[in-house]
Amino acid sequence: ACDILFTPGKPVSPEAAVLCSLGPLGNENFLLLQKGKDLVVQLRGASGSTPIVVELGEITLGAPHYLTVAGKEGQVSAVLDGVEIIVSNEFQNPIASWEEGPLVLKADAAGKRPWQGEIAALAIFDQFVDNALSDANRKRYQQLHPK
Repeated sequence: ACDILFTPGKPVSPEAAVLCSLGPLGNENFLLLQKGKDLVVQLRGASGSTPIVVELGEITLGAPHYLTVAGKEGQVSAVLDGVEIIVSNEFQNPIASWEEGPLVLKADAAGKRPWQGEIAALAIFDQFVDNALSDANRKRYQQLHPK
């Protein structure tokens, strides 16, 4: 699971910009993409299976957003700004089949598809983060970093 606090900027090209990437180029385990004003997550499942692509919805350019994405056997959930926006039961073998690779912020592993914006915080967890824990993490961050 991961939590990320980000403020998206205006896209510089019509191609999806990579906010966060984990894994080898071309076979990423996790991709967080901005397509215009839309936020999309792509997760690689079991070896040889088609990646799961989940449209998370529209985001406001220039405004901060707090996103949690979590996966476990059979389930993917996402919480954006305290609101659970997607739960998918299609996800099989989420982490066991993932390959080693770099964690890259604001571009893909080749440095292409640059993302415009600011990442203020990123936390990676070794457990499933549900809506309640995501909300607690978001509130804790807001207390530690008041505006």
